Amino acid sequence: GGGANGKEAFRALAARAAELAGDFVSQGVVNVLWSFATLGIVPDKTLLVAMQKRSVDLLEDFESQNIGNTLWAFATLALSPEADLLKGLLDRAIKRMATFKPQEIGNTTWALATLGIQIPPDLQRAIAQRSCQCASDFNAQNIANTIWGFGVLCIEPDPDMLRDLSGAAVRIITDFGCQNISNTLYALANLKIQPSDSLLKALTQQACSKEAEFKPQELANILWAWATLGLDSSSRLMQVLEARALLLIYDFNSHDVAITTWSMATMKRQPTEEMLTALSKRAISEAKTFKAQDVSNLMWGLATLSLEASSDLLCGLEARVAEVADSFITQHLANTMWSIAQMGIDKAVRNELEPAHAKAVASVISTLSQQVLRRATRDLLPDQCAILAWSFVVLELEDEALLVHLLEGLSMHIKEMDESGLRQTHQLLLSLSLDPRLKQLAGPLVETLVESAGAESRAAFERAHSHLVNSKIQSDVATHLKMLGLSFQEEAIDSSSGYTMDMFVENDLLPEAAQKYPKGCAVEVDGPFHFLEKSHRPLGHTLLKRRHMLAIGFLVVPVPYWDWDEFTCAGGKHVTEEQQIQGKQAYLRQLLSQWVQVPEQPTTLSAPTIQSEEEALGSEKKH
Repeated sequence: GGGANGKEAFRALAARAAELAGDFVSQGVVNVLWSFATLGIVPDKTLLVAMQKRSVDLLEDFESQNIGNTLWAFATLALSPEADLLKGLLDRAIKRMATFKPQEIGNTTWALATLGIQIPPDLQRAIAQRSCQCASDFNAQNIANTIWGFGVLCIEPDPDMLRDLSGAAVRIITDFGCQNISNTLYALANLKIQPSDSLLKALTQQACSKEAEFKPQELANILWAWATLGLDSSSRLMQVLEARALLLIYDFNSHDVAITTWSMATMKRQPTEEMLTALSKRAISEAKTFKAQDVSNLMWGLATLSLEASSDLLCGLEARVAEVADSFITQHLANTMWSIAQMGIDKAVRNELEPAHAKAVASVISTLSQQVLRRATRDLLPDQCAILAWSFVVLELEDEALLVHLLEGLSMHIKEMDESGLRQTHQLLLSLSLDPRLKQLAGPLVETLVESAGAESRAAFERAHSHLVNSKIQSDVATHLKMLGLSFQEEAIDSSSGYTMDMFVENDLLPEAAQKYPKGCAVEVDGPFHFLEKSHRPLGHTLLKRRHMLAIGFLVVPVPYWDWDEFTCAGGKHVTEEQQIQGKQAYLRQLLSQWVQVPEQPTTLSAPTIQSEEEALGSEKKH
């Protein structure tokens, strides 16, 4: 019977099975373990010990099905077999692999991966050989389980096995369910293996046909795989999955929310307003369940998409970050700190936040900083040191111990630094040279780092800027400045910092401005990549450039893209070309006249080519 009586009867049977364990044959032992796993009931210790001991005694009688079912049962119950039994099962699997059927191969591989048990090389070779022999007999579940097992364990499958299983998958693709599709793509992405064109096409078509059946985790895993493999982000499948995700968003757990945000950012797919609102609400409601990696992925995704972490989200994550602090790996610490910096939450912004919001930001930064300090400098990777140091100066932190720790790490790893890390190191060195407070905090380490990395990091910084191309908006602003009669230099490079200025006005400053800004005036045409999408707050890299230029002695005059766009389509009304020119000139005159001598009579030049807002934004460059 069911209910309490059924459970009591089952316990009695289990107790009797433990007493009679010595009389069981191999099939009986396997059946007992399989039954418990199928019912989702963990056996008590007495029965488990007895069954494992009897299994070891009978290993020579275990056939392929017994091996596969035993491992499947342990994995389903989330229990690892005792060492003697595990070794015996693996050895026996190698000996009997020639008799394994596809389901037994799939169950064995899936079970070992689920338990995190590495497949011995001899067993890997045996599985590959047997899979090639019977690939045509694999069903969808067998294929997905086998590939997933290798993928989760980060074992690159034998090329012949992967080719044959991929071919088998294409032939029976209409049998693939959502989980099969998701697991296959996830495994390949985890191994950084591109699926064959035929397999990708088949999986994509099958996924689109199953769009109404996907569950949240399956959706998130496919999005992650797609982003990780760098597949076509404009694919119809991405549109289908995002529409499905929106329907299921309130069933997403914290991991699903984080990985979806990360994937969209990696693919450079800006979420719709509806999707963004739903993801934000779900993230806030799930904040107490986030793991360290989820925090990192969510924050990195938001910052990369130029989106702000809301006050409610940061307040929700504040306590959770402290709770899971010890489980942050260094890369997650670096990514999370970078995200806060890239969102432009510097000291001035923090001072303007609501008290609860400001407290949450300060608490998260403090927790992350403490965790970084607990990492030995030799264990910090070069790019991690650079990211953390860059974030330190953007956020205007005052933690002397943290700064010294990061400088020591940079000095130790500077020879291994990649181009991105060298560029960030250059900006750190600029901050140290321009900010007496920072220089004092850093002490003698500054000179050491300048000697070892100054020239190389400056060169990397200049190399990156040499590839920039003028945007259409910038060219349009330059044309109208010329029409106002101003003389300036485009793409001028400041010799002291290596920064490139969009337009440099050197000699036309008014006396008071020239005294305050002896280096001249830098007109910066800032497109969408310089700002948070909604609040238009400057992103970290833009803040840092403005801060450096001001400290060097430049007047920085930003021309934000939304101001310029107003003249193309004012209030949604049609604007003539002449009205656009007049409006732009009046805007620039008002912007600059406080600081720069703007001629009263504009110069007559050929009218510039006017582009649409879409053209302007689409061609905007990054600094």
